[in-house]
Amino acid sequence: MRVNDKIIDSFELKKSLNPDYFDKKEKMNQKVRRQLLYIAKSFLDFVGVPIKVKDVTLTGSLASRGYSDYSDADLHIIFDPKSLDMLPATMRELFAAKQALFNKTYDPMVFGHEAELYFQHPDEKHASQNVYSVLKDQWVKQERGSKKQAIKAEEIVDKAEQYRRQVDYLEARFKEGDNVTDEIDYLKKKLRKARQDALEGAGEYSVGNLAFKYLRRDGTLERLKNLQDKSVSRKLSLSEGMRGILKM
Repeated sequence: MRVNDKIIDSFELKKSLNPDYFDKKEKMNQKVRRQLLYIAKSFLDFVGVPIKVKDVTLTGSLASRGYSDYSDADLHIIFDPKSLDMLPATMRELFAAKQALFNKTYDPMVFGHEAELYFQHPDEKHASQNVYSVLKDQWVKQERGSKKQAIKAEEIVDKAEQYRRQVDYLEARFKEGDNVTDEIDYLKKKLRKARQDALEGAGEYSVGNLAFKYLRRDGTLERLKNLQDKSVSRKLSLSEGMRGILKM
């Protein structure tokens, strides 16, 4: 079982919020706030359709004492679905495509942390215990107190290792020429569901959620994404060996 102590240590709670993002009174740094709002506006311009914004929030570890060098600035744009004249399925597909393309194209950084943009439906459940309204410059909800969370390192790594072995197996299968596209899709959905169930159950410091973060921080999720891209590319390609078998 491979244990990355740096990643495990990154889950430990700090004594205060990130000083680059928040002052001692836990109010957001105004320079950071203006930059996050500028990124959100740039993203909305990039999407290219008129969207009524209800709020722009910072969530996740950078809005808590659980931040680390690995943390992203999770920026959620809460929109009014009535302002969009399109079917919900079309709306989801548009947002997902634009989110991925924007982050891949521009990679916005705020004091060393990548800003990850996400459209959030106002009725969507969000499990984060810490949410700061960047638009209104106030806390929406915040976990209080200085209770130290017990990090179950062995359980976290053990659960992460189960998924890592599956990624290793799919990579080996792909190298042998097998079509693993559907299996990759299934594993990604399984990972997302396991994380969501963990968040809704035991919360942000559950073993399931931290195992997911471990996989993201040690590069396993990036490996899975790259494998998916290569697998789809192979399906879309016609090899030299097929010449003469298929005729137009």
